[in-house]
Amino acid sequence: MTDLASKLGRLATEPDCDLDLGDDGTAVMIEFHAALRKVYTRRESEGRPLPKSVIIEAETVRGETASTAPATGQGSDSTIGGCPMVELEDYIESGLDAGCPVDQLANFTKAGITLQPRQLMASATARSCDLADGPTAIGYGGAWGGGKSHWLLAQMGADDCQRVPGLKCLLLRKVGKSNLENFEDLRRRLFNKLSHDFAASRGTLIFANGSRIISGHFQNEKDIDAYLGLEYDIIGIEEATTLTSRKHQDITTCCRSSKVQPDGRPWRPRMYSTTNPGGVGHAWYREKFIVPHERGEERDSRFGSARVTDNRFTNPEYVGVLQNLTGWQKRAWFEGDWDIAAGQFFTNFRRDLHVIEDFDDLRAREWFCALDYGYTHYTVVRLGCRDADGNIFVVSLRKR
Repeated sequence: MTDLASKLGRLATEPDCDLDLGDDGTAVMIEFHAALRKVYTRRESEGRPLPKSVIIEAETVRGETASTAPATGQGSDSTIGGCPMVELEDYIESGLDAGCPVDQLANFTKAGITLQPRQLMASATARSCDLADGPTAIGYGGAWGGGKSHWLLAQMGADDCQRVPGLKCLLLRKVGKSNLENFEDLRRRLFNKLSHDFAASRGTLIFANGSRIISGHFQNEKDIDAYLGLEYDIIGIEEATTLTSRKHQDITTCCRSSKVQPDGRPWRPRMYSTTNPGGVGHAWYREKFIVPHERGEERDSRFGSARVTDNRFTNPEYVGVLQNLTGWQKRAWFEGDWDIAAGQFFTNFRRDLHVIEDFDDLRAREWFCALDYGYTHYTVVRLGCRDADGNIFVVSLRKR
């Protein structure tokens, strides 16, 4: 999928072509349907057909259908408003490989948004929240510069808000000035093809179908209390590890909904979060998202990793800045390593070096147990042993 990303040649944060959507995106959707059919035909000829459920039947739009739209050949000579047709086909391929439903790709295309493979995977996971047994919390993050903020607002505004009228979404970030500035920058990049009103004084964006995104903030944790008791269909939290476990739990109580999707199914409220390793909330975030993901035991949560090297449009100088960091900062901010945080005792701990999948307890020559009573934190019990070579293993850990 990384190879497919290199074919796209652009990212929505820095578009180099201007799609002519018309007032309602009709032109580009005709081309989208045509490109989808080509992708389906190609995949079927290669023995990898799409599920029949993703085939979009020809639909009449302003007297034209996808099958009768202006012919578009292969290669760079054929364009959509200046963008190569083959680029749209590659984008559809990339999205389908990531697991995105066709209508989700259509929403992004109509908005003029091109996500990279990691972002598409996160959006596909976000759609799994629709399922009755699907997750209700999606985490996306790791290193700096991975396109997290871009993905979060694109998913909330260009996909969720467009397909369900009247959604009420809260976008939270620490410190109001930086949140509003970041929100305004991304709004201009992402939603210039989507009809909407934006009230900067209130930090509220309202789409034509009544769905809205409210830009919220907190300077101190007590500021979260201002949102308690309110109802939001979606809550997105930027830099989630700047929140303690208690305040994250508090804001979770606001994520509830009585909305109904166009197909009659109840809307399942959900929370999206982006963040990096470190911060006051590192421990709870790792426990909620990272550990279940690494163990293959995800239930109500899903996590997708993002690194600066996944974002081929980040300037190389910035990548160099992160590469030149040292210690825990490099491991956290460049590598996205959740097994390290500032201030932890064993700063040299690495999962790939210090964790083994299977342990034969017959290797043990001496067993021991360690207990640490918790007053403001957990009480922890560790069971360990020492082998004949003097190596010490932590075999089990329990906390309560």
